[in-house]
Amino acid sequence: MKFNYRQINLQDIAGRELLYRGPVGLLPLTPLMRQEEPPEVVLDKCTRRLQSEVETEDERSILYVALAALSSLRFPKDLILKVLEVSKLENLPLFDGIREEWEARGRDEGIVEAIMEALEAAEKSDVSVGIDASPNLTRRSGRAPALPYPAHE
Repeated sequence: MKFNYRQINLQDIAGRELLYRGPVGLLPLTPLMRQEEPPEVVLDKCTRRLQSEVETEDERSILYVALAALSSLRFPKDLILKVLEVSKLENLPLFDGIREEWEARGRDEGIVEAIMEALEAAEKSDVSVGIDASPNLTRRSGRAPALPYPAHE
């Protein structure tokens, strides 16, 4: 079996035909193509076609996320968020798992931060805190110990 292919650069292809009449499944590629219209118009037309031409919500959600992801390679984030509805991006099951992980990280970081603030307050007021904790939670030489995972700012 022999397979031949030709590499193409999407920026060299005029995107107008795809934007207005091409297969709806290829619409997420449109922002990467050469366009005559401003980015807002391109994204708006893509979302309108997805809404009107894709029958199932699942397929529409997948194409919508693909559109957002590929658009981010070329357009600024604030423009994408202005034109695309974030609520449509959040409906994918993929984002449920991501959201749960971020919430768990936030809770963990919040707990560590609350403990550190309580220890700092106790140090300032010279009050003994009745916590029989591991050495990882104690302070030495005025510096906080390293957390077991990198802190996110």
